[in-house]
Amino acid sequence: AFQVAFTNHGNRLDALLKRVAVTGTFGACRYRLLLTLEHEARWLEAELEIDYGRGAIFGYKMRPESLLRLAFPFARGTRWINLPFGVYQTTLEHAAALDFCDAADGGSGVALINDGMPGLHMHNGDVAVLISDGFPPLRGVHRYRFGLYPHAGDWKRGDVLRSAMEFQDRLGV
Repeated sequence: AFQVAFTNHGNRLDALLKRVAVTGTFGACRYRLLLTLEHEARWLEAELEIDYGRGAIFGYKMRPESLLRLAFPFARGTRWINLPFGVYQTTLEHAAALDFCDAADGGSGVALINDGMPGLHMHNGDVAVLISDGFPPLRGVHRYRFGLYPHAGDWKRGDVLRSAMEFQDRLGV
């Protein structure tokens, strides 16, 4: 079960900032996903907060279908992952990335940008934020921040690496 709430207070500044909040539960855990699109922003920002309570275990190691992840079905075309020491093209069914993973068909693409959480995952046509891979149990409230960045061309032409670095280095006010 989930609920959706839209935020717009009617003044000029808020008209330049749109937010959608999705709240709900899975198992005994509560979550809140806040999607923010600022005027002239290059990416859609997402903040996910999950309250695992006293503890929860999700997934089994080496079984990607059982992992706790937030998936987006846009891994079409050529897939690129950012790893230590470079950006690499991948055809692997299960590929993990650090700062971003990108899927592009030559004319356009979409990158999923990470902000500090070491788990972006590409699997069976999905690009996902990997939240739990089975162990250790998750306890209390956890917050995750990531961005969806649409771009022209491939990851180089779309300047995905620079955009990922800017997304990660933004100052909060």
